[in-house]
Amino acid sequence: MSSQPEGEAQASDCSPGSADGSRCGTCSERRVEYMSILDFKAMQEVYRGRHSVVWRCRCRRTKAPLVVKGYVKERMRERHFQQVAREVCLMQQCRVAGVVGFAGSFEDSKCIYIVQEDCSKGDLFQMLNDNGGIMREQDVVRKVIFPLLKSLAQLHQLNVIHRDIKPENIFFNESGELKLGDFGLAICTRSERPKSRVGTLDYMAPEVISLPNHEEREAVEKKHGMQNVSYYGPKVDVWSVGILAYELLVGRPPFEVDGERETALRIMFDENIVFPPTVSADAVDFIKRSLTKSASKRPTSAEMLNHTWVGMHTGRVEDNFGKHPVAGLVSAPPQNSSSVVVASRQIAAEGAQPYRSGTAFPDSLRPAAHPNGMDVDGSLSSFAVQPAGKGGLSSSAGKRPSSGMNKLRNFFSSRLNRNS
Repeated sequence: MSSQPEGEAQASDCSPGSADGSRCGTCSERRVEYMSILDFKAMQEVYRGRHSVVWRCRCRRTKAPLVVKGYVKERMRERHFQQVAREVCLMQQCRVAGVVGFAGSFEDSKCIYIVQEDCSKGDLFQMLNDNGGIMREQDVVRKVIFPLLKSLAQLHQLNVIHRDIKPENIFFNESGELKLGDFGLAICTRSERPKSRVGTLDYMAPEVISLPNHEEREAVEKKHGMQNVSYYGPKVDVWSVGILAYELLVGRPPFEVDGERETALRIMFDENIVFPPTVSADAVDFIKRSLTKSASKRPTSAEMLNHTWVGMHTGRVEDNFGKHPVAGLVSAPPQNSSSVVVASRQIAAEGAQPYRSGTAFPDSLRPAAHPNGMDVDGSLSSFAVQPAGKGGLSSSAGKRPSSGMNKLRNFFSSRLNRNS
C-alpha cells in the first residue's frame, strides 16, 4: 500500500444543521466533511501494523494538523469490519474533552479511514521513557490519573467501557492535555454485553481473565442458555488505572512476571503487592483500592476521583473519598433520538437499543446480525486479545514484549489443552 491511497477530493463545508458535526482539528470556524484521502496533505506515515496504517497530516482546506488511521480492507475479516464499526460509533458519541477528538470517517477501495485530533506531544509511554521509567507522584496525579479518571467517569456515565487502558493508548495534545485514545476494544453496554476476554494481559482485571474464550462460551450458552453467562462492567477500567498508577510510580506493572500463566494467576489471586518505600501511603491506598479483586467491592471511577491521594495533589478534596459526587459529568444521550441509526441490529439477549449518531458512515462499516444473536464483541474474542496499539484492532505498538497477544494466547492455549 502506498503512503497516499487513491481517491477524489470532495471536501466541503458543513452547514450548522448538517448531519456531520465533524470538526477539522482545532479549527472552530469551519466544519469539514472528509470524503477522500486527497483531502489531506503532507502525509507522514508514523505507524504500520497488521491491519492498519497511521499517518500524521494536515487538512488541505484548513491547514489544521490531524491524524488519519486507515484500516486495510484486504487484511480484514468480517469481524474486523464489525469492530471498526463499533470504534466509529463510539468515537462519534464520546465527545468528551479528555478523549481524542473524532473528525470524521470515510472509505475508498483500499481502506476505511478514521480522522482524529493530532496529539502532537506523543503518548504516555514516551513520556515515561523520557522520565527514566518512573514519574513523581505529583506529576502522576496531575498529568495522568486525575484527567484520566475524569474522562473515564464521563465515559462510564455514557455506558462506555474502554477496556484497554495502558500508556500506549494515552496521548497528550499540543497544550499538554491528556487525551484517551484507541477505542478499538471499547464497548457500549447499552447495546452490547461485555463478556469477552480482551485487552492487554498486564492490565486485565480478574473478572476479565477468568472468562472463557469465545468457543468455550458458545458451548456454555448452548448447554445452559444465556442466563449462565458472566458479564463485567466499567470497573475493569478502574482496575487498569490502578495498574497504570503503580507502573508510573514503580516502573513496571505490579503482577508482571516472565510466565504468562503466572502473571494471570497473580492478577486473579495474589493479594501481596510490593511497594518500594518511595511510594506514599496515600498512593498505596489508592492503588490497593483500585486493585480490589472483587469488582462489586471495587470503587467506581467517580469515587476514585475523590480519593485523598488525588485531592492532595489537585486541591480538590480533603479526606472525603467516596462521599461527594463528581461535578461536571455528562449525561448519556437520549435513546429516542431521531438521529441516523448507524448500527441497526438489536441484541436479542439484552433487548438493547441500537447505536445512534448524527451521521451515517460507510456501508462496509454497518455491522451484520450475528447468527447466534450474540454481541459483536463475542465474535471478536480470538482477535481482540492482543494489545491494540496506535493502529487499533490487533496491531501492537511493539513496546510491551512481555505482555499482549502471544503471552495471553499461549496461556489459554495451554489451559485448553489441559482441559481437552
